[in-house]
Amino acid sequence: MSVALSDEERRSFIERTLAELEQEHERRENRAQRRSTTRRSDQLIREEELSALRNDLRRRFYEENGYAQSVDRSGRSIWLSPAEQELRFFRRFLRPLSRSSCSAGDSQMDRPLRSTLWA
Repeated sequence: MSVALSDEERRSFIERTLAELEQEHERRENRAQRRSTTRRSDQLIREEELSALRNDLRRRFYEENGYAQSVDRSGRSIWLSPAEQELRFFRRFLRPLSRSSCSAGDSQMDRPLRSTLWA
């Protein structure tokens, strides 16, 4: 013996089922959002830790090998090897002295290097 659903029972069943499906959908979306956010934040934290470790290793390596930290013309921090430091020193201080004209009597070449550089 089959009993047919009344229109009211049918509507009520459809409404309850749709409400349950909507709640399940919201729970699944919220859970996926939390997982995604957690994964992203975990990944960002991992990348920050690796970046800090890389920077520390780079700094220690450069310092142990005689590098000096400097700032280039664009404002970026750079590390100069001992050979690059010597070249930079030569270009900044010694080359201008060799190009300057020497007047008779008071030549820059006659003065000690330190007084010429820091005068």
